[in-house]
Amino acid sequence: MDSSGAPVRKWLSLTAADGRTLHISGALASDTAVVEQLVCRRSDGPGELTIDQAPGAEFAFAVDLIALREACGADAKVALSLTVHDRTWSTMSPSSLPQDSTRQLWRLGKFASTDIGGASQLLDVEGMPALVSVIGGGNIVIEFGEGRSARATSRTVQLSLHRSRSHYTARLEGCSSALASVSLVVAGRESQSRTELTAPTITDMTSSAEFGQHTYELTGPIPLDRIGPVEEDWDEIHDIYFDVLLQGSDKTVRKYLYSPGALKRRAVRDVVLDGDDVSHLVLPYFAAKTHQLAFRVENFAPTNLRFMRRLLWAAWILTPLRPVLGIWLIGELPYKAQDNGFHFFRWIRTTQPRRRAFYVIDPQSPERVNVEPLGNVLERGSRKHILYTVLASRFLSTHHAEYLFASRSRRMKRWSRGVRVSLRHGVMGTKNMTPLYGRRSRDFKTDLFLVSSAMEREMIVHDFGHHPRKVAVTGLARFDELFADDVAIERTILIIPSWRDWLSREEEFARSQYLQRWTAFLQHPGFQQVLADNGLTAPFILHPNMRHYASHFEAAGISVIGQGEEEVQHLLKSSALMVTDYSSVGFDFSFLGRPVVYFQFDRDRFLGSLPSYLDLDAQLPGRIAFDEDHLASLVRETVDAGMQVAPEYAERSRRFIDHVDRNNCQRIFEAVHRAWKPTLPLTRLRDSNTAGSLFLRFRKSRRYMPAMKALYRVARLLPTKNLVVFESSNGKQYGDSPRYLYERLLAREHDMDIAWINNTTVRLPDPETAKIVRFSPRYFLTLARARMWITNQNIPHYLEPARGTTYVQTWHGTPLKRMQHDVESDKGRDKGYLDRVTLATGYWDYLLSPSPFATTAFRSAFRYDGKIIEEGYPRNDLFHRDDADREIALVRQRLRLQDDRKIVLYAPTFRDGQTRGASTVDELELDLRLLRESLERDHVVVLRFHSLVKNRIRIPVELQDFVTDATDYPDTQELLLAADVLITDYSSIMFDFASLGRPMIFFAYDLEHYRDELRGFYLDFDKEAPGPILATTSAVLAALMDLDGVAKRYGDRITSFAASYAPLDDGHASDRVLDVLFTRSAIEHDRSSPSG
Repeated sequence: MDSSGAPVRKWLSLTAADGRTLHISGALASDTAVVEQLVCRRSDGPGELTIDQAPGAEFAFAVDLIALREACGADAKVALSLTVHDRTWSTMSPSSLPQDSTRQLWRLGKFASTDIGGASQLLDVEGMPALVSVIGGGNIVIEFGEGRSARATSRTVQLSLHRSRSHYTARLEGCSSALASVSLVVAGRESQSRTELTAPTITDMTSSAEFGQHTYELTGPIPLDRIGPVEEDWDEIHDIYFDVLLQGSDKTVRKYLYSPGALKRRAVRDVVLDGDDVSHLVLPYFAAKTHQLAFRVENFAPTNLRFMRRLLWAAWILTPLRPVLGIWLIGELPYKAQDNGFHFFRWIRTTQPRRRAFYVIDPQSPERVNVEPLGNVLERGSRKHILYTVLASRFLSTHHAEYLFASRSRRMKRWSRGVRVSLRHGVMGTKNMTPLYGRRSRDFKTDLFLVSSAMEREMIVHDFGHHPRKVAVTGLARFDELFADDVAIERTILIIPSWRDWLSREEEFARSQYLQRWTAFLQHPGFQQVLADNGLTAPFILHPNMRHYASHFEAAGISVIGQGEEEVQHLLKSSALMVTDYSSVGFDFSFLGRPVVYFQFDRDRFLGSLPSYLDLDAQLPGRIAFDEDHLASLVRETVDAGMQVAPEYAERSRRFIDHVDRNNCQRIFEAVHRAWKPTLPLTRLRDSNTAGSLFLRFRKSRRYMPAMKALYRVARLLPTKNLVVFESSNGKQYGDSPRYLYERLLAREHDMDIAWINNTTVRLPDPETAKIVRFSPRYFLTLARARMWITNQNIPHYLEPARGTTYVQTWHGTPLKRMQHDVESDKGRDKGYLDRVTLATGYWDYLLSPSPFATTAFRSAFRYDGKIIEEGYPRNDLFHRDDADREIALVRQRLRLQDDRKIVLYAPTFRDGQTRGASTVDELELDLRLLRESLERDHVVVLRFHSLVKNRIRIPVELQDFVTDATDYPDTQELLLAADVLITDYSSIMFDFASLGRPMIFFAYDLEHYRDELRGFYLDFDKEAPGPILATTSAVLAALMDLDGVAKRYGDRITSFAASYAPLDDGHASDRVLDVLFTRSAIEHDRSSPSG
């Protein structure tokens, strides 16, 4: 936008009269900006074509597509940009582009009026295809060659389901090219059936779409009678989606119907389809994570369905009978009876035979034979099951309690009001399951959550959001059987892979990495040799959701076991070694004191966008392999070591279980018996979807922060608690000096309660430490009443500490660059920045400093005259720990470095002038390809960008074995400890790294600009830098190839540098700081000014 609010990018038009030339024309609506050049650049590597024009607000370029293909490659994806010159930029600080501060590259796209209709079809460039398209952000790209990606997003506008009429309105938006065809498909997950429904009516809305992106509205009916019936006796889930074919692509894109929003979902109702022999209840539901529409088709005998419908209209009459009858329904998935549900049911039928407990199972399940001898079996969907669902006072399920209901219809959910108990089907932690089992999950509701350890309880409370009173540490029911010493150990390697939710279809599974990698391991010569040499067998158990794929995993020495063929508990107890990937049975096996080896070749995809609750490399009770060669090697090493568990992994295992005994079912029974409380209806109301939606709406509104500030002002008037609050990097990390002060405090005697402000899934060492989400209501209440704050960044300036609150600022580095009041340039700062930080600094009671040099710089930069604790940086105690070698090995494991190559840590600082919107960005100046040519064999480069840098460097495929991006690694100090050499520019981590005495290289390609125009330094960098200062990648490469020489030449300077700037980093800084903070004078600190 210009100063008047009008869009600067006015209009854009693309046409292609033939297969050779692409005509691009447009205009900027600016009096000062002109276009000088079109830049066509390959997006994933070298290759560029530029076209100049006379500067002007209007532009017109003719792109020779043949020349562009030759310049960028026959398979290139080419991004288009404009070189824009604006004379007003010359009046600003020339920091955005040091070479020419008045010119910038603008991606071609996002014009107020965009027309690519004349170029959107597939082009033939001398027999090779090319496609011009608008990508998701509205920018123009050209794709050459075959295998172009087809992109589109779908959005459901309206959805209505009734027996007489069912229809939808959806939109396809952001299509990468014009629509060729579309069909509506319904597919059964179990039966693999696929049916094309009535084709939608298509309305082209591209002309009115934003940035000229191809947009279409699709409308049509949903013939529910073609979704069911199905031939199978069990219920089935049917996915419904569009098969979309775009021009220029030979593959369809699958786009789903989604939830149309909370209010419009009310029009999506259950539908009854009557039949002569079988009647069907069609239940629409939306997936918890993706909100995709699917249909669950439930099959009933016609008389049973009619009975259920009549019963639910009068169910309120039966409410008083519920507590009197004392009916408990127990179960697992409808077809299962061998997990915690079965074990608890067997226990209760054996020890509490008078208890009216019933097991719910599908009549066709092969595992029905497990529960039949115990009696009290309810056939799912029977008339008795329907009645008992309404009358039950307890539902005990390993999954959702609704699996035990006779139906998952809305009315059945409404009147099935018994206490819901989650028996669980394994120890939680590996995969982030908050969307499925969290307090705010739309589908999962529970009144009692059973776990196995205090650590797991802390996870369920803090990460899943369940109230502490709803979570009980009982252990799992199957552990009673697990710890029965009644099975001899056999020479068996038990293999149990977990489920992948993206492999529900046969065609997806057949071409999956999952099938390729597991079969590669099973057939691996090294693994097969281990089996043959040691007389071992290897049972292979597939997850129940993958039971249809058993035939794919046949190999020599491997026995594939299907559902119900053998009891999993028996196999666990009789096996000597387990190989798994992410399955919770790995924890069970480790509890027996036996070794587990993990195969996590697809960890990133399996975990998805949500992080694990565990530090998998540091907390899983077994060694981890990422490829089949390494896995075969680890199995060989474990077998050769006698299949004994290492002490380190035995210790890890103990953190996941509190009760190693056979009283788990007794504890569960007692917890379930007392689970009902008079406050239960209020608790359910608080945890309801409606309450969650209302709070979320309030949280996003403009009223939230004023309300929280008012809450804080009131709460700070209350007496302070004996509570210390830690925070690092505004809740984004568990690291820096606050972490090491906290961990040292735990090791000392203290009487303080502790809370961490942390928005991550990190598991804190002490389960009793409260973990609090930043800016939640609890955040404001906790800060208001805490006795001490310890943080490395400023708490928001509008939160003045209460009287009696001691504010400890650890800061986050020794200052090399000038800061705050010492910086002359205001580049990268908003107008009120200094006023805010000055106000926040005024609240500090203590500031930590690592050296006299830092103390002087801090007082100058912050204008701070308060107390300074000059005792070293607690975060650097890590460098002097006795177990440093173990920590280094763990860091290498987290970085997936399975060899002994040297780590070259490249950690540049941010540039104030390099911004994109409100975020700092960085452009990688170091030529990684040049380094790779000479260093790949013996070195690996680990990238670590500053936390303020928001753009991510995409590492090309050919460099991924040589370069690792560790920007998201939680603790910088651990990376420094593991690094063999540090490459930086002006980052303060040079002062920390100096304590290690290892070589440093300074890649300062813009030294004069940074020093003289941006920041300036507190020391003479040229004279004191403890390593060579270099300006080119070639010079950096030469230094890396002569590291021994660099270390020798700069050894004395590194020593004197550390003595001057890190003189107190001796491994005991945390203790000295805590000694100061937790003296009587500090604890009884009182502010001179009253709280207001």
